[in-house]
Amino acid sequence: MPSNGVSDHRPSPRPGGRGCRAHSPDACQDGRGAQAPGPGFVPWTITRAEWFGQRARLRRRRILMWASVVFFVGIICVTLIGGRFGGGGWLAAAGMLVGVCSLAIDNRRTARLERALDRIWDEHGCACPQCFESVLHQPCPRHGLGPASQPDLVALWEATATNQLPEVFQASRRLREQGWIGWRPPIPTVMASGMMSMVDPKAGLGRRLGVAIVIAVVLVLPVTLAMRMVVPSLSGSPFWIVMPLLMPFMVVLTPSMTMTGGRARNRCVACGQELADAVPSACPECNAELSRDGAVTSVAQAPRAPLKVVGWFMLFALAPLLLMMGPMLVDLPPWLGLRVARVLGPQPFLYRDLATQQLTPEEVDLAASIIIDRLEADPSGSVLDWGFLGNALAAGTLPESWAKRMATAGVRVSTEALVEDGVLVVRVTPSMPHSLFVGGLSPHLVLLAATIDGQPMQCGAERALDQTAVDPGMRRAMQDGMSTQPPAVQSAWKRWLELPTSLQARVPLAGIVDGEHRVELTMVLVVTAATTPGIERGHRWQPAFDGQGALVVPDDARVAGGERVYPFDQAVTITLPLR
Repeated sequence: MPSNGVSDHRPSPRPGGRGCRAHSPDACQDGRGAQAPGPGFVPWTITRAEWFGQRARLRRRRILMWASVVFFVGIICVTLIGGRFGGGGWLAAAGMLVGVCSLAIDNRRTARLERALDRIWDEHGCACPQCFESVLHQPCPRHGLGPASQPDLVALWEATATNQLPEVFQASRRLREQGWIGWRPPIPTVMASGMMSMVDPKAGLGRRLGVAIVIAVVLVLPVTLAMRMVVPSLSGSPFWIVMPLLMPFMVVLTPSMTMTGGRARNRCVACGQELADAVPSACPECNAELSRDGAVTSVAQAPRAPLKVVGWFMLFALAPLLLMMGPMLVDLPPWLGLRVARVLGPQPFLYRDLATQQLTPEEVDLAASIIIDRLEADPSGSVLDWGFLGNALAAGTLPESWAKRMATAGVRVSTEALVEDGVLVVRVTPSMPHSLFVGGLSPHLVLLAATIDGQPMQCGAERALDQTAVDPGMRRAMQDGMSTQPPAVQSAWKRWLELPTSLQARVPLAGIVDGEHRVELTMVLVVTAATTPGIERGHRWQPAFDGQGALVVPDDARVAGGERVYPFDQAVTITLPLR
C-alpha cells in the first residue's frame, strides 16, 4: 500500500464519470455530483439512479426468499403430518432445514443492506461489506476495513449494484488482501478461477468446458458414487451417472449467471437510448425522468441466444426434476404413484413407502404386476420391492394365486448336451432372480424326471437348485470373504462351492442312433426354505421322494388351499453326433 494509506487497486472510471454526494437530484442536474472529498478517495462511476435502482431488486430477492422458506417449511410439515419420512426422507428434510436457515440469514443481511443504501451512497462507499457499518472516519473493529480501503470498497459496491459478479470477486479478493475478515472463508485460487469462468461473460467456450469437466469429475461424480454406495437402491437409478453428465451441459450453456455482458455507456432503462457521459435529467428519446431510482443503467444486456436459454432451462428445470423425481413418487398417493411407476418403472423407495399405507386390493394387484412384469421382461435387472410382495402374500392382502407368478417370474433354464465316456449327458442350468418371498422361503428348481424319445434317463445326485446355488456374485463374495471366516466355516463353504451348479440327466449312447432326438425334462418349482442355513453346514436342500418316486412336498411349501409346487417342464431337441 502507498504511504498515504490508500490501496493501489482503484477502479477505472469511465470518461466523464463523476461522483455524487447528494441524495437529491437537485444537487446536480445530471444525477451525479462533485468529486468525492478526501485524499485518495475515488468518485462513484455510476449514477445515483443506478445505485438506488438495486433497491427494487433487493426487495424482489427478499420476496423470493420468504416464498422459498414457506415452500420448504410446507413440504416438511406436510410430510411430517403424513408420516411419510423414511431414512431418505429425514435426510432430505434435514437438507431443507439447513436451506431454510441459510435463506433466513441471507434475508436478514439483504434487509440490512437495503436500509444502508442511503448511507453508503452519502459516504462514498465507506461501509463495511459485512456489517454495513460506516468506516468513513475509523476502521470497522470487527472486520478490519477502514477509510484507506475506499477505492476497493467503491469498486465492490458498484459491482454489486450493477450485478457484475466477476468484478465482485476481484474486489473482494483485493479487500481480503487488506485484512477484511468476512463471513465467507477465503476461496482457493483454483476454485476462484473456476467460479470466475462460470460467471464471467468474457470466458471462452474452451475454458468453460474445462471447468465443467473438472467440476463433474472432481466434485459431482465422487459425491454421486458415494451416495450410490451409501444408498444401495440408487444402484439401478440413472441419478449417479446422469448428474455428472448433466453438469458440463449446464455450465457450458450458461455463459453468465447474470445474463449481462459487462459495463458499457449509460442507457435509459425505459427505451435503451444511449446517454451522454453527463446524464441529463430526462431521456432525450422517451422523455423518461432519469433521476428516479433505477432509471439509468450502465450494464449491457447480453443477447439471449437460444443455447443460453436452453442452459438456463436445464439448470432450473431438468436438474431439480432429476433430484426430486424419486421423492415425488414416494410422496404421491398410492393410486397415482403406482400408475406413474407403470410408465417410468418402480422407483427405489416406492414399495417401502407402500408397505406403510392402506391399499385397496386393486392397488395391491397393480403393485405386484409392476414388479413381476419387470422381472419377466428383464430377469437380470435389479428389483427392490423391500419385501412388499412376500409380506402382502403372508398377510393375505395379496391373493395366493400370485404365488405361482412370484415363483416363476424371471426363471430361465438353459440346457447343454455332451458326451462323457460313452454316456450322453444333458446339463440343466437355471437362471433365477432374487426371491420375492419372505420368511426364509425361496423357489427351488427340482428335476423330477428326464426322457429321450420317451425312454427314461437317469437323473444325477443333485436334484434341486435355487438362486443362491447359481448366483455368480454370491459365489465370488464367498470366495473373497472366506479368509475372514473361522476354520469350520471355511471348510463348510469349500464343500458348498464344490457342489454342482447344474442338474444332470444321463443315458448310455449304446442303442441311440444318429439323428435328431427329443429330450423332455419334467421339473417343478418348489417354494420352500432357502439354502442359506445350509451354506454354513456345507450342503444344500435336496428334495425327498417316496417309494413310487413322487416328490414329498415339504411342510413349509404347504399352505391353505394348496401346495406351492409349480410345473416348469421343458423340451429340447438334440442331434447326434453332437455338433
